[in-house]
Amino acid sequence: MYQRTTELRPGWASYLSHYTHFPVIIALDMSLAAAAPVAGYDQYLTVTVPVLSPGNGGFAKGEELQLFWDMERMLVGRLEREAQAIYAGRTSAQGKKHLVFFLYNADSIEAIMEGVQAVYPAYPLDHRLEPDPEWDIYFDLLFPNLEETNSLLNQRMVKRLIRKGVDLQQEQTVHHWIYCKTEEGRRSLRKIAETQGFEAQLLPTRIGEHHYSFLLRLCKRHTLDQSTIDSVSATLRTWARAHHGDYDGWELSVEDCKPLDRELKDLE
Repeated sequence: MYQRTTELRPGWASYLSHYTHFPVIIALDMSLAAAAPVAGYDQYLTVTVPVLSPGNGGFAKGEELQLFWDMERMLVGRLEREAQAIYAGRTSAQGKKHLVFFLYNADSIEAIMEGVQAVYPAYPLDHRLEPDPEWDIYFDLLFPNLEETNSLLNQRMVKRLIRKGVDLQQEQTVHHWIYCKTEEGRRSLRKIAETQGFEAQLLPTRIGEHHYSFLLRLCKRHTLDQSTIDSVSATLRTWARAHHGDYDGWELSVEDCKPLDRELKDLE
């Protein structure tokens, strides 16, 4: 039976995605990826709840949104206590919410659903069970792709900055890091970045220690709102991939960007 370590808090995250032509808000426990698939939990339960008064995009709003939080807490609490279910995540789209659980034993599901339905009679709850020993629904439906994952990492960094009182709309000095496989790739990336307003700096190589041995640091002042940092990091990641490199993230600097060595020499 799966037991979550008490010292570990679930790694919940949420992000906006798109299916065909409509937006979807997805929330999931990212920490489950390290354990999935959990032995014995080879089927999933999907609970679908309609949104009776959807706002823009088909999402719940206002008092109904609070009602959904209360309903979710009741449903998750009962399923975890009485069925030892693992709550994996939920999606919200087109006037419906879908909650996804993995189950070891489904014997008590009908009674639990009837109990929750009795508390919320205005919301017809639909549920279905499906076999899924490899947890495909978690990885294929809930889990973010590469760009969405990077956006979530940016989101965490931005939240930390907010807690520290950083004004996200005030331009800040930001350092971005790229590892390249070759010196040629690094120099080409530097030229491209400089044409787009970045200060670029070659840093000492790490031959024999890292598959991507040639480090490039890019510096630029820009705002740190989610859309800006997502756009900048996505652009740099694209440049890096095109030159067989790996974008390694960003950090704030207490110093302004400085003119760097124009002779393209590594710092020692």
